[in-house]
Amino acid sequence: MILKRYKVENFRSVLDSGWIECENVTTLVGINEAGKSNLLLALWKLNPAREGKIDILHDIPVSKLSAFRKTPDQVRFITVEFELDDESIAQIESTVDCDIQGDKSVIVTRFYDGHYTFEFPSGKPKSTKVETTTIAGEEAEEPIEEETIVPYDESFLEKAIISEMPTFVYYSNYGNLSSQCDSMAQWKHN
Repeated sequence: MILKRYKVENFRSVLDSGWIECENVTTLVGINEAGKSNLLLALWKLNPAREGKIDILHDIPVSKLSAFRKTPDQVRFITVEFELDDESIAQIESTVDCDIQGDKSVIVTRFYDGHYTFEFPSGKPKSTKVETTTIAGEEAEEPIEEETIVPYDESFLEKAIISEMPTFVYYSNYGNLSSQCDSMAQWKHN
């Protein structure tokens, strides 16, 4: 899965970032205190490599805290569009027993209570799991086999998509870094 674009809403100092397009290399430029770090923090909390717990008291904008803290299951803070590669599509479809109908992207939204929603351009994936039931006929008749499509478990779809999503790292303790460093070695060390 490849991050194509994302938007942050109601997260710390960011009320609505609008869509931020992402390429192989994407740079966020702005003056101090413009919200660049908060855009990255929200992305990290979408699917953190480690830590990254949603903290309602610190993550919801202060001006909206009294209203939003009562309904964290209704307040999204990040929406991301991922491009699906063939390997991810095959993994999701085989894990869930579904067909994502040729879609090459998925939109993932995370809410303050921690739950996710998933949207595919062609709509909800269709189950491919078939159950065969044999119905006994009367004395002279042959038994009849009837095939029924069995709905997949929504939690399997969620787990399959999350397992294919990239994980995100947020590192802000730059005082510990030397002028030349291997960021992955530093991350593993901490």
